[in-house]
Amino acid sequence: MTEDRRGEALPLLSVLACLIFLLWRTWLRWGDLVIDTGRELSMPLELLSGRLLYRDIFYLYGPFSPYCNAGFMRLFGGGVGALVLSGTLATAAMAWLCFRVSRFFLGPWISALCGATYLFVLAFAHYESLGIFTHILPYAYPSVHGTALSLASVYCAMEWVRGRKRASLVLSSAFAFLALLARVEMGLMALAGAAVGLAAARRVREDVPYAAPSIPAWTLGPAAAAALVYAGFWRLGRGAVEGSGLFDIWAANLDPGRNMTGWVLGTVGLTAMPFT
Repeated sequence: MTEDRRGEALPLLSVLACLIFLLWRTWLRWGDLVIDTGRELSMPLELLSGRLLYRDIFYLYGPFSPYCNAGFMRLFGGGVGALVLSGTLATAAMAWLCFRVSRFFLGPWISALCGATYLFVLAFAHYESLGIFTHILPYAYPSVHGTALSLASVYCAMEWVRGRKRASLVLSSAFAFLALLARVEMGLMALAGAAVGLAAARRVREDVPYAAPSIPAWTLGPAAAAALVYAGFWRLGRGAVEGSGLFDIWAANLDPGRNMTGWVLGTVGLTAMPFT
């Protein structure tokens, strides 16, 4: 184990301790089966019964999360515990990624603070009476999965710039592809962010010779693969999807003038949000 890795062990354990503490402190106070969370529970069960997403079930987001959670239910039973496990693993992965990405720029303890801030401020956010905005049992798993997969894509791209290992670039593309299948807009932001980072690395570092020619393949590959998956669902469920307004909703989610999308992008102030 290198000196850097030894120095990271205790900060990482502190992030893990924060996760365990927050799970204990908020135990079974996540989600709301009446508002949104019930949909996240029933959707995988419907898929396990043989129904097809978009054709038999109207759904606003990409197919990754429902089928991922259906896999958890297949393995661990069709109860809410499988979803809690799915959310807990995604939350732990996100905290670890916050730490790892921060380590490119910061020391181990400040990076641990970044991971802990994510846990306390975002993952276990409980700012109103409903518990639907925690990442353990959220109102929409695609938001949690999409964020984690996007961050994983950016992290692997940064690892490639540092170590120039092809495996890192392949993993970055794979995570971007999965992010597009979770939430299209999040996958697009991951592609854009990592592509800008790769291009910038090529401009400032002469020892990154393959960054520029890799960008088109890196961005177009995941996008084309995701488009084929969505086209497959369109073909299988064409009669049900046409006229459902599904693609109008997806397009609206990309509009920076909408409240939530604009708030994330910084084009709409927080005071415009309906809950303020």
